[in-house]
Amino acid sequence: MRLHPRRGLHVRFPHMCIIGKSSEGSATSGYEVPRTWDDTYAVAVPCFWQQMSTKEQISRTVAGVTLSTIRLFLAYRTDLAVANAPSVYRILTVADADGVTMEAGPFSIASVLDPTGLHHHLELELKKAPRSREV
Repeated sequence: MRLHPRRGLHVRFPHMCIIGKSSEGSATSGYEVPRTWDDTYAVAVPCFWQQMSTKEQISRTVAGVTLSTIRLFLAYRTDLAVANAPSVYRILTVADADGVTMEAGPFSIASVLDPTGLHHHLELELKKAPRSREV
């Protein structure tokens, strides 16, 4: 019996997420350049969603602000493994294998880690973002 080549990936990452990407808009009068979001940059990306425990959330609190509350694992992606990923990308939705939405975003990315250092998978720490995320 021949196995599907990505089956192992789906077993480890049973959820699917949508990743949005921002780009700078045209300069306006003032110093800030508005960002526009491509909310279909990457769809059906295999992932694993994990809510952090209260203890973990408290350990990620600085000056009364919780930095992250959710952990998302996904297969290594070179586009997310860059220093500016938290300001350029966001997670929009996480769904189960049947496509039923588990968590509706958007979620801002607090940090991106390559925990093994072997380019196998990424660990993202997320925080619920405001609905309007224009910068």
